[in-house]
Amino acid sequence: MKFSVDSKELQKAVIHCGNVISGRSTLPVLSNIYVAAGDKLNVSATDLEKFMSIEVPANIDVVGNCCVPAGVFKEWLATVSGELSFSLDEAKLKGTSGESHITLLTLPGEDFPAFPEVTGESRELPAAEFQDGLKRVLDATNTEETRAMLTGVLLDDNTLVATDTHRLHKVMLTESVSDSKTIIPASALKIVANLQGESLFMTVQESLASFKCGDTTFITRVIDGQFPSYDRVIPKESTSTAIVNRAELQAALRRIGVIANKNEMFKIIIDWETGALSATSQEVGMGQDSVNIALEGEGFKQGVNRKYLENVLDSVKSEDVTFDLSGALLPIKVESGDFLAVLMPMSI
Repeated sequence: MKFSVDSKELQKAVIHCGNVISGRSTLPVLSNIYVAAGDKLNVSATDLEKFMSIEVPANIDVVGNCCVPAGVFKEWLATVSGELSFSLDEAKLKGTSGESHITLLTLPGEDFPAFPEVTGESRELPAAEFQDGLKRVLDATNTEETRAMLTGVLLDDNTLVATDTHRLHKVMLTESVSDSKTIIPASALKIVANLQGESLFMTVQESLASFKCGDTTFITRVIDGQFPSYDRVIPKESTSTAIVNRAELQAALRRIGVIANKNEMFKIIIDWETGALSATSQEVGMGQDSVNIALEGEGFKQGVNRKYLENVLDSVKSEDVTFDLSGALLPIKVESGDFLAVLMPMSI
């Protein structure tokens, strides 16, 4: 194998492929980047749940393939620039950039796992809107593997939904992205949300979903199971509404959040009638702040998770945010344009 390639193009591909590599694998080959020079240069990686392959523009003199240690390869590429030359000789990949040379021990290319084939009808997605929608719901996915269905995002017609039972995020897209209720792991969709290209195509076949974006192909396993009936937890009515300026509330949460001491379950108490915010940390101390609130209906104090509330505010695009309230121990609904969220309160 012998080829030359632009350092920036190769580095970008290796960084993206590195996102699917797991540090917990016991198979040595899975900590490698697969480099194949054929009609085109192809860079690939997998953790056997996610698979990524990227075509990189290159001048290929001799075809071949090998598996290169991902960490060292990425670090070296970060230190060089311009055109790079590579040659494979007796399981050693030699790289040259000007006066810089590196020789990496490789594993045979045939040791690298074969990628699954995903066939079926490919659907073009509204790339920018879909990726933006993913970023606005992904925060609400569950991280505990005991409830696998909640570790993913539900694609249901033109709707994206995620919930960890403490909160729910829902985004309505302008067009359908799925003909069936498909649950795709959040870890995979975080990668999809950052794919770069003008067009994005998705193919779903049984237990697999494939995304094609420019020169990148990304495949992930889907989650088998039934997503909860999320509509049941969305409040249909409310007794009070509170309107708050989004930027003002975000700033107040940042100020009062300095005493959170990295506690993700840190509680903020909101007085919906006066706009007073308060929080207490046994390790650090206490903080108080306030915002202007336009309230219709009964006011009361309510405990909310600071991080969850911040995530909601980051996902809302309107200048003012409307909170639909029904009582101190009842869910809070936030609805703004194409975005809806439900927050479960915390006891005071």
